[in-house]
Amino acid sequence: MRQEKNILRCATKVKIGALLLICGACAAPVLADTPDEQYKYASELYAGKLYSLAAQSLKKFVEANPTHPQAKIAAYQYAAAIYRTDKDNKGPDYASAAAAYETALQKYGDAEPKIVNAARFELGEAYFFLDKPDKSIAPLVDFLKNPGAGQDATDKAAWANYYIGKGRQMQKDFKGAKAVFERIRDNYAESDPPAADAVMEIGVMAMDDNKPAEAVTAFQTVVTKYAKADAAPEARVRLADALAAAGKPDEAKAAYKAALADTKTSNYKADLLLGQAGVDFTQKNWADAAQGYTQVLNALKADDKRRATIQLRLGNSQYNAKNYEAAVAAYAPILSNKEATLGANALYFTAASQFAQNKFADAAANYAKVVDNFPTSDLAPKAALRMGDAWTQAKNPVKAAEAYKIVLTKYEKSEQAADAKNGIAYLAGTSGSAIENVIKDLPGNLIGGAKLQMAQAAFDKEEWAKAAQLAQSVADAKPDTDTQEGALNLVARAKFSAKDAGAAEAFRKQIAAFPKGKLAGEAKLGLAWALEDAEKWADAESAARDAATLLTGDLKDNAQLTLARVQYYGGKNKEAATSFAVVESAKDKAIAAQALQGGAFALEKQENWQSAAEKWAKFATASTEPKTKSESLFHQGYALGKIKNNGALAAYDAAIAADPKGDFAADALYESAWLLREQKSADEAARWARLERDFPNSKRAADALYQQGEVALAAKKWDEAAGFYRRAAEKDPQSDLTPRANYQLGTVLYNAEKWAEAATAFDKSGEAKVKTAFAPEAPYWAADSYRRAGKLSEAAARYEAFVTNVEGNNTAVPTELKTYLPAARLGWGQSVSDPIKAAAVYQSALPKAEGAIKAELQFRLGEALFNQKKYAEAAPLLALATLDEKTAWFSQAQWLAAQSLENSGAKGDALVLYKKLAARQPATDLTAKAQAKMKELE
Repeated sequence: MRQEKNILRCATKVKIGALLLICGACAAPVLADTPDEQYKYASELYAGKLYSLAAQSLKKFVEANPTHPQAKIAAYQYAAAIYRTDKDNKGPDYASAAAAYETALQKYGDAEPKIVNAARFELGEAYFFLDKPDKSIAPLVDFLKNPGAGQDATDKAAWANYYIGKGRQMQKDFKGAKAVFERIRDNYAESDPPAADAVMEIGVMAMDDNKPAEAVTAFQTVVTKYAKADAAPEARVRLADALAAAGKPDEAKAAYKAALADTKTSNYKADLLLGQAGVDFTQKNWADAAQGYTQVLNALKADDKRRATIQLRLGNSQYNAKNYEAAVAAYAPILSNKEATLGANALYFTAASQFAQNKFADAAANYAKVVDNFPTSDLAPKAALRMGDAWTQAKNPVKAAEAYKIVLTKYEKSEQAADAKNGIAYLAGTSGSAIENVIKDLPGNLIGGAKLQMAQAAFDKEEWAKAAQLAQSVADAKPDTDTQEGALNLVARAKFSAKDAGAAEAFRKQIAAFPKGKLAGEAKLGLAWALEDAEKWADAESAARDAATLLTGDLKDNAQLTLARVQYYGGKNKEAATSFAVVESAKDKAIAAQALQGGAFALEKQENWQSAAEKWAKFATASTEPKTKSESLFHQGYALGKIKNNGALAAYDAAIAADPKGDFAADALYESAWLLREQKSADEAARWARLERDFPNSKRAADALYQQGEVALAAKKWDEAAGFYRRAAEKDPQSDLTPRANYQLGTVLYNAEKWAEAATAFDKSGEAKVKTAFAPEAPYWAADSYRRAGKLSEAAARYEAFVTNVEGNNTAVPTELKTYLPAARLGWGQSVSDPIKAAAVYQSALPKAEGAIKAELQFRLGEALFNQKKYAEAAPLLALATLDEKTAWFSQAQWLAAQSLENSGAKGDALVLYKKLAARQPATDLTAKAQAKMKELE
């Protein structure tokens, strides 16, 4: 906001002598008797900036001489003097000034236009400072019709627009206000501070309108374009807030940090710290958020109304950071707050923090306060439930039951009711009669002799641990034989379902207690399953064999199937095949089908491919479900393929026909395509294409595209191959295949001399999280592609990364990868602009370089030394480079060698090289230069 200050706005300046005539507040001019003398005296007071005395004299003059020639200007000067008078050290009397201007404009509206317009400006400004936009806007609008020329007029126009914009804000015309502020921004950008203040208002209004991105732009403009403006410090603060609101936390944090470092924003320290902490809280940087909120509280005044809310945020930060003791301390000042959003939360999370510290009694007490003090809060039923959990952990089942009962009676429709019922059930199963008096009026399914039913209900709901616990409590109570055996069986079944390592022991316990019981056979079968899960194949086999002896009907067949299965998993494939065969004709079709399938797998394990193929064919015939039939036919084809049986392709085709859109159809297409590749059949590509077309979302689709790329690559159809590889990589960016596809894509693009695209592909291959055999060398090819594409900075970065990785890797590096190092350093040197760095790179590569790479390294090193004007060092290297006329850089080497020799004083040797270069055919652009040098040296 613009500060109130005096600005000379009177259009007419009275030309008088020096102020020596003004003797003081009580002085009077000599012979100031006539109207002319009176006006002269008053004007001298005004010109001398003695505005209070001037106002008195001008008022008397105008009232006494309303028709005097100077009355017009005197009336305006009178208003201007009031406007500039600091009344009682409280600033100008804007109301009196406005009244004086109104009178002058009404009575002397025909005065000189400059005077009238200046009066309109100050009249509008006075009303603005009086918070009267209804009276302020009109004179300012009139002023803007002819504001005058020059910088002062431009600045006044900017201020006039600003007052109008603020006035429209006060009138709730936000759209109109924004338009005015934007006009200042666009047309008066150099008028500071009004332009800065206007842009500031645009940002504030954008934030109010929930347009943080627009606000960021505005506040950033103030901070950068108007860095010295009064509004700049506040803009820094608001910029950080806007960045946070725009979802740019990292930029917001940087802005908060910068603002906190600015001494001009010291008044906003608390707000900045609060915003910074808010960003950390949103980003779940709990420790930083806690530190930030602590700083905010230290910066705030004791009576700041925000303290309680910030105290809660501090507690929440510490709680989320699992600093539970610190969280309790942070919540403490607001535990007695009467507002539910503060007090209830503070109590609840204090209790949660104490619970996490195993201070269960303290936690329960604070949970109780939530229920007592805030019974209608959303946290109340949660607190009641957690109070029960706390007393349960504190080994006080009576109080725990009372807490759970609160949920079931007071908050019976809450989400917590189900958990409260489970809590009661748990207590009933663990505490017996201790809670009987508490829960006696609750529904009977939670108490008494229904514990086993409760355990079974928990089992049916897949609450395995609870079922086992409740059932165990029944068994421990020594009920009747059938109930006890059922309880032990339920304990074992629950443990098995929960994949508890103690399941096998639970089944053994049941068998030991009731070896001839009604459930002994089932216990043996369950024991076999538990041992199977534990991969104890021999013990599982023994238990399954016993179960098959004890059981009858479908259970017996199931035991026999289990026996065959554990033999298979135990590596007894021959025995397993025999055991599977026993139940291939079981009445239960599902068991029979599993037996056929298991037998086929067992034969596959023995690599008895012919028998396996026959078994799979039988299974396929028995199968009616398309997916199962397709699976069996696929395996039949796979087995036949292993023995090079011509029927493999037909079996694969039958698998596809059985379930054309199924997973095994995709697998069949995949395997048949490989089969055709082995046979070098031209039909291979069609299979890959069909796999891609018919199964675009299968796990094989990307591979199908990749293999089509391989076919095209082999045929050197670069563009076609690139299309396939690109699609393969895009198909499933997270798959293991993607880096391979990107590498091959880079290869074909490289061969097609599409360097920039090749570089991108190699980059993706090398950066993949899933590393392949191609990944280590991908950066080299990316670098080489970037260099050929002319993107030297990118190339240099990748060459350097490649060299650093290969040379600095402590693990074994493939030998073939090390062979790339000289070429990598050659490319690296060619990609850096600094000849000193280039020379160092070339020099480090020479010891291990050979052949053409070494020759070019020598040339490039000489060239780099030449560019450093190290001619004596460059000359021998460049001379070596002139020994092979077949190199692409032979002529350049001759020229630079001659230049180096000449510059190092060996002009005779240089002349020899210039002559050779001048005579070289065909001529190059260096030929003429060499001829000129010959003449010069000769």
